[in-house]
Amino acid sequence: MSKWATNVADNLLTVGTSIATVFFQVLTVLLLTYYLSADGPRLRRSVCSLLPAARQHEVLRAWDLATQKTGAYISSRFLLAGLSGVFHWLAFSLIGLPSAVALALWVGVISQFIPAIGTYLAGILPALVAVGIDPIKALWVIGAVLIYQQIENYVLQPRITAQTLDLHPGVSIVAVLAGTALLGGVGAVLALPVIATLTGFTSAYVQRHELVEAAHRPNRPTRTNAPGRRASDRSTNKEVEAADEMRGRLARRRPTSLLVGCSTPV
Repeated sequence: MSKWATNVADNLLTVGTSIATVFFQVLTVLLLTYYLSADGPRLRRSVCSLLPAARQHEVLRAWDLATQKTGAYISSRFLLAGLSGVFHWLAFSLIGLPSAVALALWVGVISQFIPAIGTYLAGILPALVAVGIDPIKALWVIGAVLIYQQIENYVLQPRITAQTLDLHPGVSIVAVLAGTALLGGVGAVLALPVIATLTGFTSAYVQRHELVEAAHRPNRPTRTNAPGRRASDRSTNKEVEAADEMRGRLARRRPTSLLVGCSTPV
């Protein structure tokens, strides 16, 4: 029994250390973002004053693009957090958990602003609350959290990311995985705005050309290219023209034959 308690304590200590590490990493990124946003105009003027006028326009353009993509990323996170909160509020209310609104807000915020493991960390608190009431309800809570995570990963997040950041869903998934592998939680937070900014630079500075697909298509023979068909078309056109010319001549002639029988000598 004491050995089992020791193992549980060691596991809780490891999990707590991981949570604290991720929390402080995310807090560092948020504080840095806040100070850069608050002091952004002065920092931009300081950077541009070191460059000639021709380069200042390019730096300002890149700066504005990075700010736009970062703002779009934060907006998408808040939108996903709101959707997550509404879903979990409904789920927790149906399960019968106390303080369903507070637990739903906790899950929504933690799952969106702590990357990679945020969803699993957020689901621990409502699961523990449900265990104190009924272990079966804890299973329902875990199931609701996992189901929403799949819906978000495969339906909501790709669509919202594509609209706000103008990124392909596959690119966003690969970017998050690569950022997590390289820099951990900080890399997962910075992956999407960085890749969106790089994509914006590519769209702004790389010229794209229209694809010439007609030159690579094989020439298909058409029916009008057949010699027999062309000759028949020419003969038909000549017959139509001759008939039109004959009708025009008949219309210009005066119908004297009809007037001869009706005329009276003066």
